[in-house]
Amino acid sequence: MDKSRRLSGAAKFAVAALGSSLAGAVNGILGTGAGTVFYFICLVISGGGDDRSKDHLATAMAAVFPLSAISLFTYSGASATDPLSFFTLILPAAAGGLAGALLAGKMRGRILRSLFAAVSVAGGINMILR
Repeated sequence: MDKSRRLSGAAKFAVAALGSSLAGAVNGILGTGAGTVFYFICLVISGGGDDRSKDHLATAMAAVFPLSAISLFTYSGASATDPLSFFTLILPAAAGGLAGALLAGKMRGRILRSLFAAVSVAGGINMILR
């Protein structure tokens, strides 16, 4: 990795703190999107030159979990505890997340980055056209 792209410890902390605040704000406003911000935070902190896409995606997923839980309870209030929602949404999503994580462990970083970009673009186009 190019030494000019390395950040000092203080700079990494600043990027992480400011970026995480931005991710929280994005998630609070939109109810989604924090994972993308966290992924870019990981890229900046690592210098972006190494192929650690799996690590970056795993970090983003771990960071998004508590934000998603907060958003769930904030947006849905009492309906978040509805047993039907739990069994029809949360359990299948958890099973899909587990399957996806196992599959991601077997994929190349380049494929993961391309898939991530495709899903992001498709979501953006869908939001614009609706």
